[in-house]
Amino acid sequence: MHCKESSLQLGLRDPPPYNDTQDSTLQLSEKDHDAPPAYSSHEPLQPPSEKTLESAPDVLHFLTPDDTALSLSLAYGVPLHALRKANNVFADHLIQGRRTVVIPGQYYKGPSLSPRPVEGEEEELRKSKLRRFMVTCKVSEYDVAQLYLEQHDYDLNSAVEAYQDDEKWERDHPLQDNGKGKMSARNVGKRRYVGSA
Repeated sequence: MHCKESSLQLGLRDPPPYNDTQDSTLQLSEKDHDAPPAYSSHEPLQPPSEKTLESAPDVLHFLTPDDTALSLSLAYGVPLHALRKANNVFADHLIQGRRTVVIPGQYYKGPSLSPRPVEGEEEELRKSKLRRFMVTCKVSEYDVAQLYLEQHDYDLNSAVEAYQDDEKWERDHPLQDNGKGKMSARNVGKRRYVGSA
């Protein structure tokens, strides 16, 4: 019988050849000890239920220079499209133009993971709603925006709707000239205007 010469250095042995019969000598428990679990044993991910979607509050995250849309998505377990939609952002790089990001509560239920303390979270959320109201209604007066939001308990949609209703009423009921070159004062919506002489 002729032995095959090894290409290894002197004193080293070749590894044993692979053989199916060797593997069959192990007991079943030894074979499967290091094997990963079967895929069928894992529970598939379920989308959040309708009841969960309605009751979960949004979470405010204070951005740091290291935060990106992808890192926030992975940290909070929120899909990128949901993060973009909640923040009205159509491109991921636009998130860096903000100080805070809203994490939709329908996907994440827990505290903010931002490193900054969240004592001022409510104040930041109020300021964010004020800015959104001013942009939506094209109002440059901070006091007017604050008045409408306070009257509607900082519910942005209700405040915008009330402002738009008042604007419509003002267009439908313009100030009247009293015949002497003066505009008469009248109450318009929630505001009082006095015409100039």
